[in-house]
Amino acid sequence: MVTTPKAAVKRRGVNKMPKIVPQTETGRILEQFADDHVWIDRNYEMLLQKYPEQWIAVEKGKVIANDPDIHALRKKLANPSYTCIEHISHTPLEMII
Repeated sequence: MVTTPKAAVKRRGVNKMPKIVPQTETGRILEQFADDHVWIDRNYEMLLQKYPEQWIAVEKGKVIANDPDIHALRKKLANPSYTCIEHISHTPLEMII
């Protein structure tokens, strides 16, 4: 899943993700995925300095991979479907999925 930069998220009024009750393995995965998106939002300025105009992959609040090409980034990941991926940019990225 891809989200927009911090400024766009704040414009939408999103500052905290709802908690998912992790009663199942899927619930735990979804909760971690949501927590990673919140971590990116909270650390966006630091990420912007370190990874400008790059895609990053985050697991458990840590950047595990980065690349300017999303396809190259996904190839670096063991399980990209369950990894939080986001583009770090000064300009909002809009995507239609």
